[in-house]
Amino acid sequence: MNAKRIEQLVGLMPAQNQYVSRAGGDALGRGHTPAEVTLYAHAMSDPMFGWTFVKSFVDAGKHLPIEVSESVLLRTYCYFKYSNRDPDVRQAFQLRTHAEKMKRTMLHCMLLIEKFSLEHIAGELQMELDVVEIYENLFWNVRDRLSDKIYINSIVYPESTQILWASQYHLNEDYLNIAVRAAMNHGMETVKAFLGLVSQMSEFDAEGHAKAFEAQVVSTAAHSARIGLLHQKDVPSISSGRSMVQSSKLGGMAAKDDDGRLGLGSFGMRAAVLEHYRRIAEPDVQYRLRLQQLGLQRELAGEAGSKAG
Repeated sequence: MNAKRIEQLVGLMPAQNQYVSRAGGDALGRGHTPAEVTLYAHAMSDPMFGWTFVKSFVDAGKHLPIEVSESVLLRTYCYFKYSNRDPDVRQAFQLRTHAEKMKRTMLHCMLLIEKFSLEHIAGELQMELDVVEIYENLFWNVRDRLSDKIYINSIVYPESTQILWASQYHLNEDYLNIAVRAAMNHGMETVKAFLGLVSQMSEFDAEGHAKAFEAQVVSTAAHSARIGLLHQKDVPSISSGRSMVQSSKLGGMAAKDDDGRLGLGSFGMRAAVLEHYRRIAEPDVQYRLRLQQLGLQRELAGEAGSKAG
């Protein structure tokens, strides 16, 4: 449901509704802001607008206006107003229960990624296409607004990325929110690993993962510095970034020492490859050094014998 259609539907809502309650009344709203302004502000930024809209008519005991043509809204209204049996609507509401939170989390994440069609999402999550469409329109209205980056960001980071700095964020934050942020930033494979749906371990490209991790740490530290946290105390991202930079410098110095000792400086190899090569080559190098030393000792012994004769 796009923003223009939401704006039209807001004007059709009963006088008493959830958004008016948030405004603090049906006349003036809070402070000097008219209730109408607050009403529209809340509705336009609410991913659950579809359900709030239908519920306002059900609660008020009123019929949906004839201007409402969306089948999702009509089916949901009839399910609650007339107790119509509608398995798709029921299953969409089932996803709101704790028992189906894992599937709900996957659905929220996949709906944020434009390359996944609704058909693909329905197939992967093993649900009917209508269930996906009903849920998206009622509870997680994002598909028609993916190009509106501010709206999407406001529902993923409602308090900005500052939430990531909270103490024990990884333990206290709802895992659905963590997963949604991971999906937006890193894609579904990261989400699946976080949820335990695929293994987090990879047997290959360990060096590549290490480099990626290092880059992520330093990038996060740089971001923190850019927004003014460089001189703040107890900022984990800054501390981690400093440690990573220092370790990299020390690692670079050690690698240069090994290169010089084995004559590998011109190879341009990474430290891990050089270390592997050093372990293979060093015994042979030491053996050759011992032969040279032995030859030198023999030569000196020969010269000493000649002088004595």
